[in-house]
Amino acid sequence: MRPFNALLSIGLTGTFLFGSTLLAGLVQLHRGDPGHNWTHRDMRLSLAETRNRTEIYIGGELLQDHLGRKGLTATGPDGTVYPVVERDIRIRLNNWPERRAELAMRAILEAFLTGLSVAALMIGIVQARRRNQP
Repeated sequence: MRPFNALLSIGLTGTFLFGSTLLAGLVQLHRGDPGHNWTHRDMRLSLAETRNRTEIYIGGELLQDHLGRKGLTATGPDGTVYPVVERDIRIRLNNWPERRAELAMRAILEAFLTGLSVAALMIGIVQARRRNQP
């Protein structure tokens, strides 16, 4: 009966497990669709909720300044003109940069674990070959 080679088993299992996870993450990182990472239509944010992340300018002037002096108007479906107020504005954000950073950070750990697994696999293969030699 052959002795059990733990490093070979751990290395083989870890390489397949962590390596496939790393590969899938890298593919998603480089080929991911930024269009799928928008804020959901039903969860649009108010202008106040996005102040730390966005600034919108119209003619070189901040949107909030236009709203404060009632400098923007819109036409309703019935043709009436009304001043645009802050509650009329809703914003959707694209969260792809945050998602991409998260995938990259996770890939670092997965790459480290894949490297350890490959090293264990190589050591296990060397040990198995030494046992088989007369």
